[in-house]
Amino acid sequence: MSPRFGALLACLAGLLLLFSWRFDAAPSTPVANHSTGQEPITVEVLRLAVPANLRDVWLDAEVEVWKPWLAQQQGFLGRDIYWDAQQEEGRLFIRWRSRQEWKAIADEEVEPVQARFVAAVNRATGGDAEDPVPLVSASQLLLLASERPPSMPAAKGSAAQGPTIVNMLRQAVPATLRHAWLSAQVNVWKPWLEQQPAYWGRDVYWDAQQEEGLLFIRWRSQQEWEAITDEEVGPVQARFVAAINQATGGNAANPTPPISTGRLLLLASETSPVHD
Repeated sequence: MSPRFGALLACLAGLLLLFSWRFDAAPSTPVANHSTGQEPITVEVLRLAVPANLRDVWLDAEVEVWKPWLAQQQGFLGRDIYWDAQQEEGRLFIRWRSRQEWKAIADEEVEPVQARFVAAVNRATGGDAEDPVPLVSASQLLLLASERPPSMPAAKGSAAQGPTIVNMLRQAVPATLRHAWLSAQVNVWKPWLEQQPAYWGRDVYWDAQQEEGLLFIRWRSQQEWEAITDEEVGPVQARFVAAINQATGGNAANPTPPISTGRLLLLASETSPVHD
């Protein structure tokens, strides 16, 4: 893929992601059908230092210890587990029905679970680290929309199928443009994306504190994604910019400019029983 195409992709303000691997044959997460007409979903984001040699052990401990505990929590909707190979970081995106339900969980409830998690990692590695995968940062996002294309297979799979490549885009999206930005994604990019045979879904997040959009793009394979040419993407991006300018009365060349791009591996996606 040419650098120019990479830059154009960084301008796609609505490429979102649907989660797939390690679904444990669970029903589709509620977020899979989340539309722009619904209230945003609160997402707790945790970044952890996870070196390559601990990746599989860390993932197994997350599934063994944290998954069953989270499934019992009121307001828990689901969790997606990513790994950044370049930074050697794990990223947990934990979806909650409300911020109030998430924040109602006391530290005293979390500490014993964390202790069991650390013990599981140390048992697998033969180590005795006090915190083998330390926290790097914690933050909060809003999930504005999540969609599955019509051609998307049923949401099920296993660890044997391997991780999914996720292209991550971060953009400047001020609060005043948030709704116009999201609307332009749905009206412009969504129809085009659904025509791409390798496209497997999209999610769009918004960081209220930083006033940034965070976009996760999932494709069937990196090769198929890279096969899309600049000539195909350019006209769609132009229509997207025109849609935002029409909605705002502006004439910006790029009203939501790119900040950074990256690539993650989606290792697991989990759903939760619905709590009353």
